[in-house]
Amino acid sequence: MSDRPGEGYPYRFNEIVKRLLGGKGGEPLNEVAGDLVTSIVLEGPDAPFEYRRLGGIASWGVSRNAGANVGVFTQLGVRLQPSVGLITVVEGFSVKNTNAVAIGVQVRVATGVLPGIIGSTVSIHRDTHLLTTASIGPATLMTEIQNAALQGFPFLTFSLAAANALGDSAFFPTGPLIELAPGGWLLANPIIVNQNIEMSAWGYERVEEPSEVTAR
Repeated sequence: MSDRPGEGYPYRFNEIVKRLLGGKGGEPLNEVAGDLVTSIVLEGPDAPFEYRRLGGIASWGVSRNAGANVGVFTQLGVRLQPSVGLITVVEGFSVKNTNAVAIGVQVRVATGVLPGIIGSTVSIHRDTHLLTTASIGPATLMTEIQNAALQGFPFLTFSLAAANALGDSAFFPTGPLIELAPGGWLLANPIIVNQNIEMSAWGYERVEEPSEVTAR
């Protein structure tokens, strides 16, 4: 089983195992010595990265820099587009202070359409087998927001020194994994107006199973 959001379904793991054991090459498991116990880690930090494709999982990454605007807050947010039928999990992120002075940073969550959107950057696949000239990338976006009020609900605040200091998801009190609801956001922003910010994020997405749609 898995403790990852949306991943605790035995039949999904059965499908991954069938694809894994059905691959050509190597010694079949029924010919391994009887006193050996086979252990396969299908998902999680100890699983081989390439197993993700067997489970229909696409890994993504995205980065964006947002400049300052006088009198408004600058926010960068990772967003799962609504009505795409995908589960997206943010595995980690980093926030970079590109200002000449130290700043305080907040991490926030939100859902729905937010005011002040001025553009989005489409994430790219981290699995190069999925990169083609026709690909437009995954459904997870990095969106910039400039608004007089901060959007979303804060759950984490930390400080970043000047001169390109970095803060990352190690600050998360409950671990870095966050599942984004359709139309959901993970936002980062300086806590005062007229400040720059740079954010990178990475994670994975897969097609939502029918049982998961019913259960929501």
